[in-house]
Amino acid sequence: MAERDDMDPDDAPVTRREFREEVAKLATKQDLERYATKEDLQRELERYATKEDLETWGGALVARMDTKFAVFEERMLAELARHTAAILEAMTTQIGVIDDKYKDLPPRVAKLEDIEARRAARRRGPRQS
Repeated sequence: MAERDDMDPDDAPVTRREFREEVAKLATKQDLERYATKEDLQRELERYATKEDLETWGGALVARMDTKFAVFEERMLAELARHTAAILEAMTTQIGVIDDKYKDLPPRVAKLEDIEARRAARRRGPRQS
């Protein structure tokens, strides 16, 4: 059969040698037996969790973490309250020291004001009616 110029190269006839060379490149039945089958892969996948399993597990984990975080938050707030109370007590003590210095200030000021009022009265002299 003569080859035409307008013939598609994929439709061109091949020799037996070319055919055997191309077929030799393909995998044999023995080659394919080394690879896993669909059933093998499905059996292997059964060992792993499904999407539903992961969602269930994840939901349980989130619930457990929420509980742990709530307990942690309560402990931290209690600890913060203890520290705040300790700071308040320390500050009250420090301010008390300053207040003690001036505790007798009102009576001292009243005494000074009384002395000053008498001096002013003496300076003005006796009152005439």
